[in-house]
Amino acid sequence: MKNLDALKRNLEYFKETGMKPNYSALARIYDCDYRTVKKYFKEDSSQSKKNHSENSKNK
Repeated sequence: MKNLDALKRNLEYFKETGMKPNYSALARIYDCDYRTVKKYFKEDSSQSKKNHSENSKNK
């Protein structure tokens, strides 16, 4: 769990800077599968898009 929390923080940095992460390299660093890294990266993006669209509808 500790590694996944650190991974999520690292992925947030990539999103803030607009960079695309190297899933394989991050998977090696955090000792997980590259698909897990990709899942968390895409998951956070879709959640922020959902929140943005929900906020737009409420206006």
